[in-house]
Amino acid sequence: VLQKEQLIQPVQDQVFNEIRKIGSLKKYDYILDSSEAAMLYNAERHDLSDQVLKAIGRTAKIDSRNRGNDKKPTKEELREQEKEERYLSVEEAETVEKKEEAKEQLVNDREKARLEKLRVRDSIKAARAAKFQKRRDSIIEARERRKDSILKAREAKKKANQKTPPGGE
Repeated sequence: VLQKEQLIQPVQDQVFNEIRKIGSLKKYDYILDSSEAAMLYNAERHDLSDQVLKAIGRTAKIDSRNRGNDKKPTKEELREQEKEERYLSVEEAETVEKKEEAKEQLVNDREKARLEKLRVRDSIKAARAAKFQKRRDSIIEARERRKDSILKAREAKKKANQKTPPGGE
């Protein structure tokens, strides 16, 4: 037991020193050990386990559920990994979140503007199509009336010719 304590003590000292460094860099008021404290909820960005392990030279936790060993990481995964690796204070993390929300809002606003532009373009297109169809229908109706009047005139002439015998009265 004494030998075990002697082997563990330097690692515990390293961990404790790194936690103190991270706490001062990120301006934390408290850092709790979740195995000893009754922790009901904490945001993932406040989990310092990976950072402490990296700082003392140990391997970080590898989340094999997210990606396989032979798979190349995506840009999004690299960005997330970069965010996790940086030491951010609570204020800095909130600032980063606000910036991300602002970017997302900007993207949403641009998408809304694009959709509004498309809606206006489509309504103009529909109005032109309706105007064209109305004009086309009126032209077709005028042709039909002209055709009907010509046919009626021919029929009237035929009837008139049938009533009068050919060659005289």
